[in-house]
Amino acid sequence: MKIKKNERISIWVYKSVNDTLELINNNEPTFNSRSEAAKELKFSTKTIIKYLDTNISYKDLYFYSKKL
Repeated sequence: MKIKKNERISIWVYKSVNDTLELINNNEPTFNSRSEAAKELKFSTKTIIKYLDTNISYKDLYFYSKKL
């Protein structure tokens, strides 16, 4: 999914635990924007964008989004 720079999205963050993915926030959207996710997780926004919806982990975290 191609997301525009100023487009509002929800981001779900999953952690890899024993070869299974567990949502880090009780099945609720974890963050309301890429910048909020970057600030809370102490990653750069570019890192979030790079791994968003790619099925590739970054530090055992997977990032998925949904347009609002």
